[in-house]
Amino acid sequence: MSVDENALLIFDKPTAIFMPGQIITGRVVYLSRNPLKISRVTIKFKGKCKISFTKLDNRYIGKQLYLKNEIALSCDKGESQVGKYVYPFNFRLPSFIPSTFVCKYGYIRYIAKVKICRPWKSDEITQSMFIVVSPINLNYVPLLSEPKCALKEKSYSLCCFLSGSMKLQANIPYSGFVPGQTIPVTVKLNNNSNVNVDYVIIRLERKWKISAQCKTTRKSDIVHKVINGTDRHTSKTRTVQIHIPNSLMVLDFKYCKVITETFTLHVEARVQALAGLKVAFNVMLGNVPLITASDPHQDNQAFQLTIQKYCSYKSVPTYSFPFVD
Repeated sequence: MSVDENALLIFDKPTAIFMPGQIITGRVVYLSRNPLKISRVTIKFKGKCKISFTKLDNRYIGKQLYLKNEIALSCDKGESQVGKYVYPFNFRLPSFIPSTFVCKYGYIRYIAKVKICRPWKSDEITQSMFIVVSPINLNYVPLLSEPKCALKEKSYSLCCFLSGSMKLQANIPYSGFVPGQTIPVTVKLNNNSNVNVDYVIIRLERKWKISAQCKTTRKSDIVHKVINGTDRHTSKTRTVQIHIPNSLMVLDFKYCKVITETFTLHVEARVQALAGLKVAFNVMLGNVPLITASDPHQDNQAFQLTIQKYCSYKSVPTYSFPFVD
């Protein structure tokens, strides 16, 4: 098999960016420079995930197939004449496939491959990648619009004597957000002890779980904010705005068994030389904001930014996609 310089795969949509369930249309253009026999022209659509990583000197690999479909564009076994031949195609993507994705551990990738079969000669191949972007609509998860509250209380002792108790409470009005929005976190610290709270850390953490023969977890902080603590025998209530960066890429891994992604909001009161108090919320990040929580100026903003980021390419890349760190 060889890559055919005389064949060209063209998508009708120049950016070659599609959503699950959409119909891909296009054409294969073949330039015949010499009379030859073509027994068959086919196009194959394939989507797969491949992940690999090393742990304790062992190599682990995880794979998942989302799409594999071949369509015959021509079965004419006659001899072609010199000239240009055009083979149109259309194919509907499955409704339940994850977004295109690339990280240092692997990828989720979609490819269209054209094969031109010629008797007594090697098959000629041309291929092109296309991008799938699956929007995450937070309104499909009703529980996200409900408020959340987390509470933790702890007693402290100094020199074997009871020093009193401390109570940390955090509230968020809902738990579904999109990049560009802010998370209003209300922190109430009731310090009835003899120790001072040095500071309070609020951070939004992203966690990936990558599965092969075993699992590996990678965590990273998206937002990290520090506010003042509370002196002994005092109480404070503050509302802190945690801004989610517009540049954050949020992708849909719902149908991917190899990669899972979660977001957690942590609130921690730090006490010098002593164990502090921690509470946490699971939050969901998407592309389409909650109707009850959306700002009219940022409706669908995150999804549009995601599309713009993918569309920043003038043409479809052959070997590279946006890298998600």
